[in-house]
Amino acid sequence: MAIALVFVIVAAGVACGLLARARGEAQRALAAAAAQNRELEARLAALSAERDELAGSKEWLTTTNARLVTEADRQRERADELAAQLAVAPDEGTGDDGLWHLLLAHIARRWAAVAGVPPEGRGVTPGPPADQLAQALARETERLREEVGVDVELVA
Repeated sequence: MAIALVFVIVAAGVACGLLARARGEAQRALAAAAAQNRELEARLAALSAERDELAGSKEWLTTTNARLVTEADRQRERADELAAQLAVAPDEGTGDDGLWHLLLAHIARRWAAVAGVPPEGRGVTPGPPADQLAQALARETERLREEVGVDVELVA
């Protein structure tokens, strides 16, 4: 019976050793899994931050694209308007052509932008080119005076 008791004690000791070893392996595996979990959480946080940044960039790009499309449409309309003005046939009585109308429109626009003239007051005086040129030069002088701050007078 003593031998059986010794055998049971040895078997119990071996079983305890095996259980202790298995417990150690399980703890190491748990620690490795916890470390891997922390690493994955850090990667997830980094990816989430990058996604949020990209979402903000996408929103900015979408807004900017919409604004640029609108501006491009406006520029196309303006180009069509200028092409129509350029295509004007020369006036038989005055010799006006499309380039003259473009120049007058350009000066009127620049002058109106600086002087703060409403759209209805931006036109150039109808009449002979000499009168239109005098008005255009007067407006250009006024624009320079406002924009640059130079005290200049133009006498025609």
